[in-house]
Amino acid sequence: MSVTICEPGFWPCGMAGTKWGMRCDINLIIGHLIEHGFFMGNDNLKAMADKAIYWVPTAVTMEAYCRYLKQIGKPADIARRNLDHQLEQLVKAGEFGVPIAVGTDAGSPGVNHGIAVADEMKLFMEAGYSLEQAVQCCTLNGARLLGVAEMGLLAPRMPATFIAVKGDPGGFPDSLKEIQGIYVKGALIDSVEKQIDGEKRDID
Repeated sequence: MSVTICEPGFWPCGMAGTKWGMRCDINLIIGHLIEHGFFMGNDNLKAMADKAIYWVPTAVTMEAYCRYLKQIGKPADIARRNLDHQLEQLVKAGEFGVPIAVGTDAGSPGVNHGIAVADEMKLFMEAGYSLEQAVQCCTLNGARLLGVAEMGLLAPRMPATFIAVKGDPGGFPDSLKEIQGIYVKGALIDSVEKQIDGEKRDID
């Protein structure tokens, strides 16, 4: 399947699976995005690297499908093989230099908004990405994909937009389940303390 979206004023985006569908989208898209990309193969990955086309692999969708099949008592071996193949492609994409950003297809069955980001990061790490690489795919790479120059990186003269989580780096990305504070351009806009205070005021 291949769907290429090219609306005026928006960047081209291809949603594809299979080698043929990917080839069609890569030929149409220059320097933007392919989402999903199951079974795309090495030649398509190399072409994406050459054209600096971002890839958002959404591996968590297949992991969620595996869980769902097990819950209803259906065989999940094919879904698991699909997931394993996607993780193998992630390894190859890193080797070829494909720019990769994290996305989840949240709203799909079993793919929950928010926490699915942590699940996708864990799959990246299962594929061999370091914690730092997985974080970069979520932050800097995502910001570059979206053209948001003032986000995605903590550095001198950059606006300090970030989240604070509980615990040390060894607990990440599971610690995303316990966000302690959200900062935008250096200002704390939400925190656990604020939420607790708000609940107390509601009770009073």
